[in-house]
Amino acid sequence: MVPRVLTMIQDEDVARFLTRTLLGELEKINLSPLAGEVLELITSGGQYQALFDDAFKGIERLITGNQVLILEKFGEASKYTPGFVDQYIVDRFVAGIVRLLQEVIADPEHPLRMQFADSTRKLIEKLKTSPEMYERGAAIKRQIIDHLRTKPYYAALWNDIKNRILADVASDRSRLRETASSLLTALGSGLAKDAVMQHKLNEWLLGALETLMLAHRHQISLLIIDVVKSWDARDVSEKIELEIGKDLQFIRLNGTLVGGCVGVLLHLLGMLLS
Repeated sequence: MVPRVLTMIQDEDVARFLTRTLLGELEKINLSPLAGEVLELITSGGQYQALFDDAFKGIERLITGNQVLILEKFGEASKYTPGFVDQYIVDRFVAGIVRLLQEVIADPEHPLRMQFADSTRKLIEKLKTSPEMYERGAAIKRQIIDHLRTKPYYAALWNDIKNRILADVASDRSRLRETASSLLTALGSGLAKDAVMQHKLNEWLLGALETLMLAHRHQISLLIIDVVKSWDARDVSEKIELEIGKDLQFIRLNGTLVGGCVGVLLHLLGMLLS
């Protein structure tokens, strides 16, 4: 079913749909207030301090891992100092920065940490209330929309996804097929063991069928009438004979016996009364 559906869908229609839908939603977004809300959400909980520590640890690794590059750039900017002097200055500089980062990481109340948190709060407030930031966000949004309108990202993305799905389904060990199979198996197994869910599902199905039947009872009655009208009388009688033939013979025999007995009784009553 999956390959058939994917090949039926035209790539141009998908690209047009994605462009219309995504760009339409992007038009409604105010980037500046949204960025402020996201930043406020990130910094509101205890996870913020952990992210702050991870960021400082990353900076520490970046500096210590690129000390040779820092020395090269320092030497390019300081052409008239001996190399050993450059080495000494860069080593002292790197050691000082690393020590500062370690102090900030170790101290939750470090002034630099507090200063960063205060700057973040001011930035959040500015993003949410500043007309200047709002205009800047609107300008960035317009640039993104214009760029997306001119670049066929959607078509390339859709083609890549479609080709990956088709290749997966065609393989002997399809992940999509395995996932669907395992999900259906787990659902069936869980439902078979859950009497409460079975009861709820039965009630839901009965309610849905009742609603459907009541909503379309007129059409259903017309369908039944049309079907019955299309039946041939001889074929129907033969099918009834086949289905309930033994019962009909029993009814006929009983009718004959009862009718005969009643006839005899009526005849005897007639003779006695005469």
